[in-house]
Amino acid sequence: MIYRTVIIIIFICLFQFKINADEINIKSNKLELDKSKNISIFSGKVYAWNEDFKIWSEKIVVEFDENLKKVDNIIATEQVKIIKDQLILHGKKGVYIPSDRKLTMSGDIKVNNDGNIIFCDKLTLDLENSISIMQSNQTSKVEASIILKN
Repeated sequence: MIYRTVIIIIFICLFQFKINADEINIKSNKLELDKSKNISIFSGKVYAWNEDFKIWSEKIVVEFDENLKKVDNIIATEQVKIIKDQLILHGKKGVYIPSDRKLTMSGDIKVNNDGNIIFCDKLTLDLENSISIMQSNQTSKVEASIILKN
């Protein structure tokens, strides 16, 4: 009987973890809901987090599907800071697509990866496959300052 109870408790814990893995938590000074556009707008010292990353910005727009059951996009603007593991990102705009587990940032981006610094205009992170692509526009270049460790 004790063995069966322990198995049930473990199953419930694993099931709860899966549910929590698919959520995002958001705190802000203000929340506006627009059902006609299927969006929620968080503004004023916004902080959002889940198991993958943490986001700080002045505004986050959450776009839902037509049934309001699934998040299509999370768009952060104005002084965006994102932390993902050892990666600290600063930029003007960040867009996270939960279904693809992709994060795109744009506008004066600074990437700090464990002391290595990269400046660029556009960054695409594929969180599923751990792939990062950094690009710059026609008038600038991607700049990197990499620490060589012996």
